[in-house]
Amino acid sequence: MKMDEKLALISWTSEEDPAPRNFTFQQDLKGKNQLVVMERSIPYWRSSGAESGKIFKSKEMPSLIVNFLSFTEKNPELYNDTRMVINFTGDLQYWKFDTDKKNWSLIWWEPKDNCSKFNFCGNFGTCSRNNKLPCKCLPGFKPKFLDKWNAGDFSGGCSRNDTSCGDDFLSLKRMKVEYSGLPYEAKDEQDCREECLLGCQCQAYSVVAQRGFTNSCLTWRGDLENLQEDQDDGYDLYVRVSRSDIESTVRNCETCGTNLVPYPLSTGPKCGDPMYSSFYCNNNTEQLCFMAPGGNYNVISVNREAQQFVIRIQADEANNCGAMHSSGNKNLQLSESSAFSLTSMYSSYRGNFTANSSLIGVVEVEITWKPPLEPTCNSSVDCKDWPHSTCNKRGNGPKRCLCNANFRWNGSALNCTQEEHFNKNKPLPLILGVSVPIAMGFLCAVVSIYMWRTKMVKRRAKQRKAALHRYDTERGVKELMESSHFEEKDGTGIDVPFFEFESILAATDNFSEENKLGKGGFGPVY
Repeated sequence: MKMDEKLALISWTSEEDPAPRNFTFQQDLKGKNQLVVMERSIPYWRSSGAESGKIFKSKEMPSLIVNFLSFTEKNPELYNDTRMVINFTGDLQYWKFDTDKKNWSLIWWEPKDNCSKFNFCGNFGTCSRNNKLPCKCLPGFKPKFLDKWNAGDFSGGCSRNDTSCGDDFLSLKRMKVEYSGLPYEAKDEQDCREECLLGCQCQAYSVVAQRGFTNSCLTWRGDLENLQEDQDDGYDLYVRVSRSDIESTVRNCETCGTNLVPYPLSTGPKCGDPMYSSFYCNNNTEQLCFMAPGGNYNVISVNREAQQFVIRIQADEANNCGAMHSSGNKNLQLSESSAFSLTSMYSSYRGNFTANSSLIGVVEVEITWKPPLEPTCNSSVDCKDWPHSTCNKRGNGPKRCLCNANFRWNGSALNCTQEEHFNKNKPLPLILGVSVPIAMGFLCAVVSIYMWRTKMVKRRAKQRKAALHRYDTERGVKELMESSHFEEKDGTGIDVPFFEFESILAATDNFSEENKLGKGGFGPVY
């Protein structure tokens, strides 16, 4: 089977319905050395980049299948019992018939995981197949659509924290990234860096050593797509960002690879809080590590808002998830007085991946750090990044940036906050304890008023009905005429009773002619 622009495999609608549907396997029209699975008009999976000069990299597809697609095999009879399939879910599969077992065996398929799908994490989002949560934004970037990102839809990708061009570069090692430009020869890495800084369009660069002691400079003029971490044949990539997003300050340490190191975490004496100096950055691999008494562990993600980070350990260290929950502190040797503590979530990947997966026997452990005390200081200059504070000593402890009058240290917000703010933000149990009884009392009052008003309306209606019934007969009218209401007790006149119009209507049967007595000077008499 020779793959060219005329040949395409189209998926079925479902396993039973052969009508053509969403996925198409074909030669990539953007590069003759690439093959692609399209989901309608969007790339779903793509083979190796055009710059490699090959249809597939050796790790992505066995040579037998490469020959099958390119039709370079001299013995075509080898493929009599093989077939290439694009199924209704978008998976590209290569099958071979087993003559001994009399059935078809799946030899190869793509995509093998989420990170194999084209640009799964969106632009400027990096994917790691070794993590439970595969996607994260590069330092200096944030999710473009936060709600969708938190819900597991990463296709929107990430956007920069600010709109500036960027005056520095984030260093990333062993990164896979889509490249469609034209490299050019550069003197060295500095030459390539300066070229990228000439205009805002340049988003990243990489220097690739060539034979003959020459260097090729690759620059990316558009958004970075299909980023993946920990690729042995990946680029040493330099992504353009604002210096303030990655530099080391009193608050935050310098970024380490794709991980931020937010305050109070510390990788050295010049940043972070000394109580949290359990991290170091391997500059050769750009890998952030957590140094626990029980050993050193790679950090795969840091969540500043949740104040937690995730490390990866071997399952035999944790024994199992149940044992990990009860004895994890013992395995990691985190004491009760430590600034770190294990959370209740542990993710074991045993049995969830294919036989060649690097995640078999691996456990991810979430660790939370406790809110820090006020930052340490030597002079007032050290407190310039902490508004409303002054460098003072409290008791026998070290000097700290203590909050000024009417301010109080908030270890979660990492700021001195006004006392009124704290009063407004009382603990939830206290708020509920006060508001619930008030709400219940108000509800009872509303119900009581409603019941009283209903009772009064019924009583008035009953009295009106009785009055109407009293005067709707001749006898009732006669009793009225003989009653004391018409006795003239003094010269002021007769005390004449008043009736509502509804009562008169009922007594005269709506002014019926049968009840009409006659007509006087003031009108009809009933």
